[in-house]
Order: sequence, then structure tokens, then C-alpha cells
Amino acid sequence: LLQPARLPASLDATCIVMTEPGQPHWIVPDICPTIAFALADATDGMHIRVLPGHVEELTSPLVIDCAVFIEGPEDGSAQLVGCEGVVVTAGKTRKAVVLRNLNLCIEGGVGLVIAGGCTVDRCVVESASVGVEIASHAGSVVSIERSIVQRCRVGISLAGDTTVRLDDTRI
Repeated sequence: LLQPARLPASLDATCIVMTEPGQPHWIVPDICPTIAFALADATDGMHIRVLPGHVEELTSPLVIDCAVFIEGPEDGSAQLVGCEGVVVTAGKTRKAVVLRNLNLCIEGGVGLVIAGGCTVDRCVVESASVGVEIASHAGSVVSIERSIVQRCRVGISLAGDTTVRLDDTRI
């Protein structure tokens, strides 16, 4: 019998779709209204699927502090917009956090801060002061694949001796 991870009080077991034994799959905005809401009680291994056309306004940083897979639609129409960006602090492995098919359009500051293990795949980061900032303690566990970082004053900022794998990415 599959059991979902901890649920927010406002949700019940019918709101979670199980994709693999023990791995809940949340759908934004159908099951959870926002990615931030889904992350509030997320646990390692959570898969958050974002439906086409979803637009989420970030008025405070979206902090990802556990190993999750956030996947937008293949057409890239899921957007995170606003004045604050996304901060990844989870994990020590390249695939600790996976961001796929998302469009980040941040008006000021940093679009995406990576301070832990992260793979960014098929994402667009634009209109930010700094597109992607990779902290020195992220080490060599960051991969940016098939993505576009555009219309930023600084495309990618690397701190310390960080090594980043850039495969088919345009800056």
C-alpha cells in the first residue's frame, strides 16, 4: 500500500498522485495552488508537476530546501515571475534538486541562487540582474543543461572554485 508524505492540513490523501512506491506527485495548480504551497511540506523525493500556463508571482524568495523534482510542461509555459527569485539549498548531489521546463522572469536581484546540488534542464532565466548565481559551497554538483539565460546584466556568477557543467546552454 502506497502512503503519501506529510500533507498540509488543508489537503487530504485524495490530493496526492503516487508515481512510484512512496513518491508523491503533486500537481500545480490543480492539487496545490502554487509551487510555494507544494514546497511548504515537501519531503525528499517529491515530484511537483506544473501545468501549462501556470504563472506564479514571487514576492518573497522561493526556497527549495529538500531534494525535489519540479517539472513544468514541455512547452515551457509555466512561469515564475516577480521581484524575488528561486533559492536552492538542498542536497550535495547533482540531481538533489531538478528544475525542468520552467521560465523564470525576475525583475530585480538574482533569478536563481544555487547553494546546493541542482540540475537545471530546459529552463529559461531572464530579466534578472544576475541570471544564475552559484555559491562556492555548491561545489561541483551543479549542471545547467539545454537552458537559456538571457536579458540579465550578469548571466552566470560563480563563486570560489565552483565547477558547473553547462551542456547545450546559451548565455
